[in-house]
Amino acid sequence: MIALSSEQKEITRSSRARSASEKILTRSLSGALYAIITVLCIFLGPIPLALCVAAMAWLCASEFFRIARLLGRDPSEVFGLTASVIFVFLPFMPELADRIIVAAFLLLAGLWYVFSPRKNISDVAITVAGAFYTGYLLSSLVEIRLMHAANTPYDSICAALLLFGVFSSLWLSDALAFFIGSRFGKHKMFPHISPKKSWEGFYAGLAGSVFVWWLMYAVGIPGMSVPIIFAGGFLVGIGGLIGDLFESRLKRSANIKDSGNIIPG
Repeated sequence: MIALSSEQKEITRSSRARSASEKILTRSLSGALYAIITVLCIFLGPIPLALCVAAMAWLCASEFFRIARLLGRDPSEVFGLTASVIFVFLPFMPELADRIIVAAFLLLAGLWYVFSPRKNISDVAITVAGAFYTGYLLSSLVEIRLMHAANTPYDSICAALLLFGVFSSLWLSDALAFFIGSRFGKHKMFPHISPKKSWEGFYAGLAGSVFVWWLMYAVGIPGMSVPIIFAGGFLVGIGGLIGDLFESRLKRSANIKDSGNIIPG
């Protein structure tokens, strides 16, 4: 091996530090732009938010199916992506109508399997799972925004503030988990799935999530109480962790570093 001089080692360290700083800056700027667009749609109303969430669902589902193809599966992307976007708008529909749509999607998935001899049951299952994992779960954001939307403007603003708080608790949880974990993380959570996640970062993120819910209680958002502070804060923090671990497991299975490259960083 060729030994590096002190000057070469210093240059290498500086290059690594600069690369890490540039990555954090890119990630922060991308996150800020995403946050601004999302918050703007939240306060513009349920329909602008639903359009924004539908775009999120389409992007997430497309990346999910891309990873599935890397793993050797052959889902129906057109079918899955269409269902993912439609699911986002289920909260606007009457209860019976949304159940009919979900049932129709499952029946169509069954027919697709029956009339596609080259497909196997895993391809159908992944197509269905992709639509539910993205569009159906993301529709809960629209559901929150629609709370009391037909009542007074004050009620609508409170619903928007509640949803903004949900987003904020997740964002602060992620940010604290990343920075505290990077700086002070000593005890790894699941090194075989996500080597950088630590218990120190997780606890910091959980505290940040609870703090945001306490702020919502402090400013007087209707429905907030001490039990809700801890329930909401813990559910968002733990739910975010599970989502991150699930995605990390997918990426590790497909042997890829990032789940997508649409958003820089």
